[in-house]
Amino acid sequence: PCLAGIQEKGHMAQGTVLVIDDDAQIRQAVRLTLTKNGYEIVEAGTGHEAIHLLQQSASQITVVLCDLEMPNGSGSEVLKYLTTTHPLIPIIIMTVAPDAVIAEALATHQQHAYLMKPVPPQELLKQVHVATALFHLRAKS
Repeated sequence: PCLAGIQEKGHMAQGTVLVIDDDAQIRQAVRLTLTKNGYEIVEAGTGHEAIHLLQQSASQITVVLCDLEMPNGSGSEVLKYLTTTHPLIPIIIMTVAPDAVIAEALATHQQHAYLMKPVPPQELLKQVHVATALFHLRAKS
């Protein structure tokens, strides 16, 4: 799916967030929180779907929220792809995984932040605001 025309709603979006999670309820909760606060949302239910989306439309993505543990393409695969091909896009890991797994992923892929699920809406919003600001700083450099 192409993201052309994503800001046609008469307002300028804060940014476009790619939400990658195999749990549709989590994607819906994230979408509700972020769209109410001016963000556009693109969703992927698998890592492979996310990589395909990024191959077509990465230039329109401001922040990636990524679950680590998913069937059909893990979050780790997405992180490797993003850090090698689109290093300007900040990544926020969302996970229920133990701290050791998170620490390894953070060290390996240099993510912006991580959030433990279930994510409180205000914490989600705060981290996405920070990541969006980071994206704009990186893009200006």
